[in-house]
Amino acid sequence: MFNLDNQYRVYLGAEPIDFRKQIDGIALQVQEVLELDPYSAYIFVFRNRACDKLKLLYWCRSLDLI
Repeated sequence: MFNLDNQYRVYLGAEPIDFRKQIDGIALQVQEVLELDPYSAYIFVFRNRACDKLKLLYWCRSLDLI
């Protein structure tokens, strides 16, 4: 469970992504398509084509935040 403050933004991907992509591929998509920094305090949510799975990308600077 995430405890979110007002400092976080959540971005939901409108288009499905290829779930064979690993963390580096998803971070690259955030940089190139969304033109955002994947290492920011944002949470990026992506779905697969069947709309039955989600992948979240979040850069946690400290494990104490989880």
